[in-house]
Amino acid sequence: MRRPSAVQLVGWLFFALGVCAAVAIVVALLFERRINISIEVLGLWIGPGLLRHEARYRVWAMRLLILNFCVAPFAAAAQILAPNQPPVTVFGFAAGSVPLSVAFTALALLVGVSAWQYRVLSQSNVRALFTDARTEHAEASV
Repeated sequence: MRRPSAVQLVGWLFFALGVCAAVAIVVALLFERRINISIEVLGLWIGPGLLRHEARYRVWAMRLLILNFCVAPFAAAAQILAPNQPPVTVFGFAAGSVPLSVAFTALALLVGVSAWQYRVLSQSNVRALFTDARTEHAEASV
C-alpha cells in the first residue's frame, strides 16, 4: 500500500524538528555553557518511525502533538504577562526582541501546523497504515 504524501510530510516534519532541537541542545551546551532540555528531540525517532508505518511511533506522535496543544495556552499567557518583548538570541548572543504580534503569529502558525499533523494522523485511512505487527500475527503465534 502506498503511503499518502501527507503522512510522509508529517514524518519529515517530525524528523526536521528533532534535528533542530538536537542542534539547539548542542549549541546551548557548547556555546552558552548551559543545559537545554527539549522533548522535540524525540522527533529524531518519531519521524523515521512514521515513515516506516510503525504503530507505536504514531501513538508517540499523537501524544507529543497533544502536549503541544496543552502547552500553547501557557505560552500565550506567558507572552501576554511578560513585562518586556520576547528576546531573540543567536548562539547565546542577544540579537534584539520580537514584537508581541510576531510572537503570537509564530505561536499560531506552530499550533496550526500541529493541528494539521494531528488531523492527518487521525484519519481512518492513515490509522489503517499503522497496524501493530503483534495484532496482525496474533493468531499465528497461538
